[in-house]
Amino acid sequence: MNSASKKAILVVSFGTSYENTRKLTIEAIEHDIADAFPACPTYRAWTSKMIIAKLKKRDGLTIHTVKEALEQMLLDGITDVIVQPTHVINGIENDQMKADALSFRDRFSSIVFGNPLLTTEEDNQAIVRVVADEFRDMDPDTALVLMGHGTEHFANSAYSQFENMLRDLGHESTYVGTVEGFPSLDYVIRRLKIRDIKKVYVMPLM
Repeated sequence: MNSASKKAILVVSFGTSYENTRKLTIEAIEHDIADAFPACPTYRAWTSKMIIAKLKKRDGLTIHTVKEALEQMLLDGITDVIVQPTHVINGIENDQMKADALSFRDRFSSIVFGNPLLTTEEDNQAIVRVVADEFRDMDPDTALVLMGHGTEHFANSAYSQFENMLRDLGHESTYVGTVEGFPSLDYVIRRLKIRDIKKVYVMPLM
């Protein structure tokens, strides 16, 4: 970049209408990114227009869409944009986010994208290690169910791939389910019943 360039990071999330969840997840990630890259201003955008509208009506809180955030970045003199999604997979929301951002490609010197959480095999291995460490003291007769959003997008296969890696690394009592895709929660419950599991921890993978 030349001396007149100004780089910034746009953190893009699906969004949540729950304040405590927002503080523990989205805002925590935003703060970590800001701390890691203090020379780059950090901006926020959400992809769920329904949640954005709900927060505006209920709490008077304004959250930018991707396009609105990029317009603000232009006004602030930003020339180079790093877009980092907090999405779990490369699904519909991530595709739309990229399309919205790339509609500004001629108005910035550069726009580059970071990957969602589960993109590469190395990503899967890293998350498996995190989950295994977090639940290392779990009773062997207890199961852990990680629940993702799920999607009709072909990227939904990332959830099954992630569970397969869990199995390959010896985590026989950790399952992955989704709200809107496959594996469904009903499918996971049937598998738990086959093993006669009596106690289950449920954790979001969202």
